[in-house]
Amino acid sequence: MIDNIARQYIHITGIVQGVGFAPLSTKLATQHALVGSVINDSEGVKIDVQGSLSTLASFSGSIS
Repeated sequence: MIDNIARQYIHITGIVQGVGFAPLSTKLATQHALVGSVINDSEGVKIDVQGSLSTLASFSGSIS
């Protein structure tokens, strides 16, 4: 069975600067074999990742 490829955008707000959330998100995305970007700005962390639907679901569960 071939899993569908999708893109997911996650925006996490609140106190995320200084706690290492962006590096952790990057590490988890890499472990899940996802591609995309993680940006830390004044609004929080913006995660834009692409991969299989099942992998995206697993990644989302691991960061929430």
